[in-house]
Amino acid sequence: MDEGLAMEKAGWAAQLSVVLLAWELQLLAVPMTALSVFALAWLWGPAYHPDHVPMRAAVVVALIALVGFWRLVLGFYRAGLRLDGTPLWARVCTAAGATLCAAGLAVGMFQRPTGWAYIGVMGVPMLLPLGHMLALSWRTTRQRPVR
Repeated sequence: MDEGLAMEKAGWAAQLSVVLLAWELQLLAVPMTALSVFALAWLWGPAYHPDHVPMRAAVVVALIALVGFWRLVLGFYRAGLRLDGTPLWARVCTAAGATLCAAGLAVGMFQRPTGWAYIGVMGVPMLLPLGHMLALSWRTTRQRPVR
C-alpha cells in the first residue's frame, strides 16, 4: 500500500475517532454529569439509615471523580488528544472514580445494593469516553514520527 494513502486513511480514522469521542461526551458524559449532581445532592440527605454514612463518603469520592474527569477531558483536548499534558491530580481523581464504578458494580452483583453501588453504576457511562481517551492517547504517543 502506498505510504501516502495509508497516512490519509490514518488521518481520516483519527478524525472520525475524535468526532466519536465528542459525541460520547455530549450524549453520555454531559447528561450523566447533570444527573449525577442531582442524584448526589439527594444522597447527601439526612442520615436516618446506616447505609447513608457510606453514601456520604461515596458522594465525596464521586464529586472528586467528576471534577477530575472533566479536567482530564479539558487537558486531553488542550494537549492535542494526549493525556500527557493533564495534571496528576486529575488522573488520580478519575482513577478513583473508575475504581468506585468497579466497586459499585461488584457490590451490586454480590450483595444488596447500597449507596456505593448506586453511585458506582451512575458513573459507568463515563467509562466509555474515558476508555476512548485512553485509546486515542495511547495511539498518538505510540505513533512513529513522520519523515
